[in-house]
Amino acid sequence: KAHRLDWNTDEFEEFAPVFFMNRLYFTSSRPNLNMDLGKFYVNKQAYYDVYWLDSSGNAINGNLFPRKFAGEIFNTHVHDGPFTALQNGSRIILTRNAPTKPGELGLALFETVYNAEKKAYSKWKQIKEVSVYHNSQHPFYDEVNGELYFSSDMPGGYGGFDIYKMELTPSGWSKLVNLGSGVNTAGDEVFPTV
Repeated sequence: KAHRLDWNTDEFEEFAPVFFMNRLYFTSSRPNLNMDLGKFYVNKQAYYDVYWLDSSGNAINGNLFPRKFAGEIFNTHVHDGPFTALQNGSRIILTRNAPTKPGELGLALFETVYNAEKKAYSKWKQIKEVSVYHNSQHPFYDEVNGELYFSSDMPGGYGGFDIYKMELTPSGWSKLVNLGSGVNTAGDEVFPTV
């Protein structure tokens, strides 16, 4: 039978669980380490951060992960999460706030890549193959087919947010492909998984 996990709260949002590097991660609006901007105006809660569960089931802010990703913080002062990753840990893709238009903050996909020689992750960089002028969010990496799925409101789609994919090739990300009318509708398609 389904049962509620102890790390859920009554007051705050917990969503987008990811099992990665033998840990369970999730995104939450619970009070966090980066509260200097105050609360997000939409839900009157903290900006989203990524958390992981320790061996006792305690939720720990992603910035306190023993092996810091990218040699810099995982969570910033604005929204961070959800994320996806290659199971070997070689690449992590994260939803994060970024400017989309002058004076406007939207959502974009950022990635960090592990360098085996340096034994460190690169700095977070916005994925250049995805439009920086529109919102992109909720990445999911399909390990079997080597494809990244995500949701975006870029023009040329079927509705508000559509599901797109692109393949990870030896030279980087391929051209974007809209999944078409068999998946996308006049509404919003979000949170893809395979």
